[in-house]
Amino acid sequence: MVQLYMAPPAKQSIERPEQELRRFERLELAPGETKTAVFTLSKKDFAYYDVNLKAWNTLPGLYELRAAASSRDVRATATIAIK
Repeated sequence: MVQLYMAPPAKQSIERPEQELRRFERLELAPGETKTAVFTLSKKDFAYYDVNLKAWNTLPGLYELRAAASSRDVRATATIAIK
């Protein structure tokens, strides 16, 4: 199974989890076989619900995407800038 986690920017004015599961895909592999998992994220995947605004809000900054076998077994990362 491939799991995709999103880690919000380190410096934020609100408290958020260290990382949040956004997508996952189960891949069946034979020994030595490789496959590609493709994930599509939406704007809401980077947002949190702001109770003061009573709406979803996205803070600007660098978000880290983590491809992992589990929450503690990250295999690859990428960074995306949200303006």
